[in-house]
Amino acid sequence: MTGSLKLPVVFAVIGIFGCFSANVPEADEGRIESCDSTKFNFTAKWTPKVVSIATTYQASLIAVTATSFTNGVICGKAWVQNVPDPIYDDCEDITCDDVITFAKKQIPHLQLSCPIQKGVLVHIPNYEFYIDPLTPLPGGIFKLRVELKNENEEDFVCIQSTIVISDDFDDNF
Repeated sequence: MTGSLKLPVVFAVIGIFGCFSANVPEADEGRIESCDSTKFNFTAKWTPKVVSIATTYQASLIAVTATSFTNGVICGKAWVQNVPDPIYDDCEDITCDDVITFAKKQIPHLQLSCPIQKGVLVHIPNYEFYIDPLTPLPGGIFKLRVELKNENEEDFVCIQSTIVISDDFDDNF
């Protein structure tokens, strides 16, 4: 997988593999939701809500795959709050191995293999992830949308979120 979709894929994986935090006040939850709740069965939540480098996040995963996936196309879009045109809009080919390799870097104990079958339930309670201090994250409020279609052009996943990223990069050194 090329680096052109790295940021949207990162947020997609965080969303897909960080669902349903337990006992967290909603005001301190970040959320990623499916684009169409009638097609996709997941809601992602993480805490703390504001994304910042050098921070550990608490989450857990529960998701059910909507279709099968061997290969396809991933498209990502990003908007800055209150700006109508996206600041990022790109698509590229992606394989199941790309998805699994990236996901397992984030969650090493993830039990998922290729091809991904329709109806697979993935549940990982009490997942923790960390954003490295060297990860370049621009501060601001962003709307993100990531769509992944399989080889038959069926929607495998479509997620969207408004993500608040702290601009405290200098404060972490």
